[in-house]
Amino acid sequence: MFSKIKKLFLYLDKKQKNKFIYLQGIVILNSFLEILGVASILPFISLVSNNDIILENNIFSKVYIYFNFSDVNEFILFSGFFVLLLLLISSFSAIVTTVLLSNFANQITAQISIRLFKHYVNQKWLYHLNTSSSYIINNLSQECSRVTGGIADPTMQMISRICFAIPMSLGIFIVNPLVATCGLLIFLFSYFIIYKTIRKKVFNNGIIVSKSSAEKFKVINETFGGIKNVILSNVGMHFMDKFNTQSFASAKATALNTILLRIPKYLIEFVAFGFTVILIIFLNSHNKGNFVSAIPQLAFFTLAGYKLLPSFQQIYMNISSIKTNISALNSIEKDLQNSTEKKEIYKENKESFNNFKNIILKDLNFSFKKRKKFQITNLNLNINANSIVGIAGQSGSGKSTIANLILGLLEPTSGEIKIDGKVLDYRNMKSWQKNIGYVPQSIFLCEGSLKENIAFGIDYKNIDNELVEKAVKLAELSSFINTLPEYLDTNLGERGVQLSGGQQQRVGIARALYHDPNILIFDEATSSLDENTEKNIMNAIDKFSGLKTIIIIAHRINTLKKCDNIFLIEQGRVVDEMNFESLLKKNTNFIKN
Repeated sequence: MFSKIKKLFLYLDKKQKNKFIYLQGIVILNSFLEILGVASILPFISLVSNNDIILENNIFSKVYIYFNFSDVNEFILFSGFFVLLLLLISSFSAIVTTVLLSNFANQITAQISIRLFKHYVNQKWLYHLNTSSSYIINNLSQECSRVTGGIADPTMQMISRICFAIPMSLGIFIVNPLVATCGLLIFLFSYFIIYKTIRKKVFNNGIIVSKSSAEKFKVINETFGGIKNVILSNVGMHFMDKFNTQSFASAKATALNTILLRIPKYLIEFVAFGFTVILIIFLNSHNKGNFVSAIPQLAFFTLAGYKLLPSFQQIYMNISSIKTNISALNSIEKDLQNSTEKKEIYKENKESFNNFKNIILKDLNFSFKKRKKFQITNLNLNINANSIVGIAGQSGSGKSTIANLILGLLEPTSGEIKIDGKVLDYRNMKSWQKNIGYVPQSIFLCEGSLKENIAFGIDYKNIDNELVEKAVKLAELSSFINTLPEYLDTNLGERGVQLSGGQQQRVGIARALYHDPNILIFDEATSSLDENTEKNIMNAIDKFSGLKTIIIIAHRINTLKKCDNIFLIEQGRVVDEMNFESLLKKNTNFIKN
């Protein structure tokens, strides 16, 4: 457990590590003030129960004389106010310390979640192809929250309570070693028995909570990501049953952990009150029936116990909470480790590709990991600047994989992609991608205005309206926008479900054109559209003929009419190169519309 906590704090940056050390100083100061407040009770009660102590005690007499008190009652009143002031200061210090520790714990989680988010965003496309989005969402939301509420915050609070409990226990030992030894042994033994009894159950329940939470996110993602199919197929009950199963499993495990954390409180309280009764009997016997003389010690032990008992209980609950939520840290630990590993830093080559002459794919091979067969085999393509190039083939022939290689989303297993003779790699990839506008088959639309969707990823206040207007005109969206209630500021709703397929594609084209790229790649962008809609979109594409390099990925023959050159792909290799007329005559395997 403690090794996991140590690892968690190793993920902190230098500033937060320094803050942690600073907070430990505050924790120690707070503990000192708390102990001082409790310790002041013993002499005060002794003074009230026996006024003669002023004359008997050297410290009391010096204070009495120094402040020139008129009588004993005035001195007692002053002492009472002084004790109250100490208790007030210690209470205020405890509140401030708790707030600072909780804030710091939540800052830790914020840093961890930010680091994880950055890690996931910066992963290659292949990573996201092989990783469930529900896994990422669960880690960023649920597991990071559990790390805060269940590990970071309890750890900080536990350190605070330990810093108080140990000196306070030593103080009791100084006052009465026998009472202190017996009391501490009884409490520690009780906590040990309880903790040993339930720790495994608490840990296992934590694993159940993590697994069920991940499954819930998966079900939510599957259900609402494909809600149209869910409704049409009438399978809503299936997903509801899966969600119910995981929800009840999580609720049962969480409830049991709550019970396991709370029940020991009542058992320990019974032990505490029982020990108090025994203590009263012992002090009365020790003072030979003169119970008045035992009152100061009893008051001190009672108040010390009153402060120590919650501290012991909190330490126990903190340890149990950490045990419960260790599984959350286990879930994200690998990704955290990967996000913090020192990687070789390469200086990005920010060269410009604005005036390139050609793109060459030379002897290109590509295969996904864990697959023996190549998806792309010995591929050779030559794409000239400002030409319209078609990449045609049946579904599964490797067309989209070629597009992803050109986009830099996938890395070749072997072979090269060259721009004007320069090899395309990690050093110049970002510069290359800035030149590309990409229009996929399915356009992702976020919940926001039409303007925000066109200028995707740019803050509303930073959107260039002139560029938006230009992109709208080129994508032939103007007539559609005039029908909207708030024009470009009209909210499209989640995923743009209120738009037709053709309207979504035009928004996708406008988005691709916003930054005025030199290259446009249409990856099956019209495959799901009707003939008229496709014709209108192809007319919009035709406006860029001779002005931009256009790559059209398609399996429908009519989509390729405007192409200067067409590469026919079969099983990941080029089997033919021709113009549209030749393709129409020589190949009959395409869908003719």
